[in-house]
Amino acid sequence: MIMPAVILAIQEESDRTYMEWVFQHLKTMQVYKGDEPVTLSKKEFSLLLYLWENAGQIVSKESILEHVWDIDGQFVDDNTVTVNISRLKNKLGTEEIANVRGLGYIWTGKVNKN
Repeated sequence: MIMPAVILAIQEESDRTYMEWVFQHLKTMQVYKGDEPVTLSKKEFSLLLYLWENAGQIVSKESILEHVWDIDGQFVDDNTVTVNISRLKNKLGTEEIANVRGLGYIWTGKVNKN
């Protein structure tokens, strides 16, 4: 059973993350939009989690590459992060991932971490 969520709350004891209408179970890498499953690639899932962990903070493309792709960006196309952010926004149907021109990206949704 999927419980509706009101705000994002990271609950370490249950390994679940909630963000308004999105439910994410960390151990099984499942993401739901309401009651509907959203199919994300492993990188999209990691990117979403990284943005949620840093909600309200600007994260640079370099930081995303380092933490999500686990590389320093030497051999990655400059457009990799941009394309994956766009795909994630489309799949989730959200505008809460914002581009901060020249600096990176920020999760703008309301956040409450427990």
